[in-house]
Amino acid sequence: MSLKHIFFLLIITITACKTGSTKKIGHSEFDKTHKRLEYLIKNDSTAAFKKVFKKTHFDPNHSDFGTPLLFNAVSKNNEEITDFLLKKGADINYISKYGTVMHWALESENTKMGNLLLNNGFDASIEKKMIKNPEPLNVLTAFLVEKNDENILLFKKLLDSGMNPDLRDKDGACSLILASYFSKPDLISLLHKNGADMNIRAVPDENNPNLSPTEFTTNQYTALMIATLFEKTEIVAQLLSYPEVDTTITGIKNQKTAYDIALDTKNKDLIALFQ
Repeated sequence: MSLKHIFFLLIITITACKTGSTKKIGHSEFDKTHKRLEYLIKNDSTAAFKKVFKKTHFDPNHSDFGTPLLFNAVSKNNEEITDFLLKKGADINYISKYGTVMHWALESENTKMGNLLLNNGFDASIEKKMIKNPEPLNVLTAFLVEKNDENILLFKKLLDSGMNPDLRDKDGACSLILASYFSKPDLISLLHKNGADMNIRAVPDENNPNLSPTEFTTNQYTALMIATLFEKTEIVAQLLSYPEVDTTITGIKNQKTAYDIALDTKNKDLIALFQ
């Protein structure tokens, strides 16, 4: 037998040995293992999770009912497993039918996890690829800013990562409308500096079954009109200082301008801002 044939047989033998030593599992087994790993995340069994993951050579991007394991780790706020999965190749920008991992982090109010994701390459601009997005990132983060002003730093990082500040939720709210309603001048200033639409209207999703019509959603008010309606004098003054803010916009049904709304309040300080 020639050396060429011997070498060829040796390669086949080595390949066969390697193939036999690797445990491969089918799709159904992947689903079973996925559920087991989900259970371990739920119970914060980090060491056991890593052991099973390595033993089964599990695919970090395998999705069981639409979400890979990274979503579970983020929702549970398990930074160690999150970091482990990212190092194993988990797609940080995976879009599931339930949103992105950042959506899961912010819905769970895990701001530290949100920063971890951004530091590991999360791209907030992928939100535009979502077919359905009932709770946009800018809305979720605006609610976090309402709870803690320090979260404006996370909001800025998301803007720098490509987050669209003008996406509305199913109730018609976006970050500028919420910032005006919550009386958050710093957030309004940040939005203005980053090109947010200063005349965006509160346009709710007409297919939202839980929508409770209000004066500002029925008439699709702007942030200025909403701030005026709730007599937030300082916010109204701030918004009026921006030349982009249009005071001539009227309500869809009542045809009232922000000034008309101010007159209805009979608040002299508020009315004076428009004169």
